Amino acid sequence: MVKNQKKTGARGAFTLIEILVVLVIMGFLVAMVAPKLAGIVDKGVDTACDTNQERLRKIINSAYALDSKLPAGLTNMVVATDANGTTAAVPAASDEDKTNGPEFLSAEFAERFKPQVYTLNADEAKELRGMGMGAVKMLAQVNNVLLGEQQAGGSTNIKERGTRQPVAVDLKVLMAGMGAATNAAVPAYAKGDTVTVAGNVATRSATPVDPKDATSENAQVGGTFAFMHEGKNIGRILLGVGKDGEMVQSGILDEAGTCPGQLQNADNFSWGNYVIVVPRLAATMDRMGEDTLHAVALNEKDDGTLEIVGRTPASGYEYFGAQKVTDFTTSCPEGHTWGASSDAVGISLK
Repeated sequence: MVKNQKKTGARGAFTLIEILVVLVIMGFLVAMVAPKLAGIVDKGVDTACDTNQERLRKIINSAYALDSKLPAGLTNMVVATDANGTTAAVPAASDEDKTNGPEFLSAEFAERFKPQVYTLNADEAKELRGMGMGAVKMLAQVNNVLLGEQQAGGSTNIKERGTRQPVAVDLKVLMAGMGAATNAAVPAYAKGDTVTVAGNVATRSATPVDPKDATSENAQVGGTFAFMHEGKNIGRILLGVGKDGEMVQSGILDEAGTCPGQLQNADNFSWGNYVIVVPRLAATMDRMGEDTLHAVALNEKDDGTLEIVGRTPASGYEYFGAQKVTDFTTSCPEGHTWGASSDAVGISLK
């Protein structure tokens, strides 16, 4: 009797053709999935950043409800060029070149806020102390020889200090869109790209313009404006929430929060903590004198074009006035304020 026998030959290795087919299929899968994963990561970073800012705001509000003051010992984000902080410079912003090391501020923060060095007068210092800000922690100090190199983009000349400095007349601070060389100086505005508004059409060019040189006589009609992403925050002091501040040292915060966006870009800029945008002071408004700020609220579309989403009345813009202590807001190291919707603003003084 002949028995049926099954062939039991062992399978050899994959052929080159089979391997190539598998690699091609995997390549198609990666090409389809990778953009979606990148989008998920970006959304996750944005969500984490918003959550951090929301938590920080709640903690500050809770502390204010208990003590009726804003936190002291925040980081004064200027680079002092002498021992007592009476001369200073804006920290270097990223040149987005990873090969020469990280600068201090992100390029986006510098572009959005257009920060300037501002010298406090006696009334402004008194008003800040009344808010609870009796002292700041100095960010860094460099000597005059190294300052030029630091301003040109080098970060190695900044030396962390964290020393306490009383809030008093002549203290130099970082301010959004406005600077003053001395405590008696009339504030000078930062320049922005030129935005020409005619009817419902807004056109932006790269030509820098000072708000004082703009040509608008009535913001409801149109004219020329200085483009500033965070223009609504002109005249507000920017102070960092660093590890040496009262909030961390007293235990209100476990640690100074770090923005996940900075962690992704640590090769480009080093400041990763959040920033408190101090309410605009009545004393600062007094120094602005007769300046009436007009504005056009703009939305920058994905294709780079601008659309008008709001105009100011001829009498001025609601953003530009003295604010209450509770009107503080926060920003991430990349210059995005918490809860902002339309934050691109064209500014004019005429």
